[in-house]
Amino acid sequence: IPTEEEDRKIAEFEKEFGLEGKTFKISSILHEGLDALKKKVLEMLSRLPVKPPLEVTEHNFDVKDRTSVEINIEDGVFVVSGGKIDNFIRGVVLSDTRSFAYFQSKLEEMGIIELLKEHGIQNGDTVRIKDIEFVYEK
Repeated sequence: IPTEEEDRKIAEFEKEFGLEGKTFKISSILHEGLDALKKKVLEMLSRLPVKPPLEVTEHNFDVKDRTSVEINIEDGVFVVSGGKIDNFIRGVVLSDTRSFAYFQSKLEEMGIIELLKEHGIQNGDTVRIKDIEFVYEK
């Protein structure tokens, strides 16, 4: 609870900084002035512009992507990526003839060759799938 001297200093402070009528004397012990302060805060908050709600994209990180295929062309190289490729490429060993033959047949079976054609691949173009890079020949 301010003394008369403190009340005078508060009034001088308010006058010096143009705060007359803009300050609130409150006492949390006596619960005085709190209602006026809360009313003023609510009034000021109600004048704030309302922002539209944020758009949220939900992701389920526990579900593995096993179906997507993406083809991008980077510096003339056809880069094939996606969950379908990630799942398939793990078991391929290019140095093994059977594994490489399986790799080639699966590219056809999975529709990857058709997608590459749709993206304009030509004989002699380079294809990269993960760390495997080869020249397309049909």
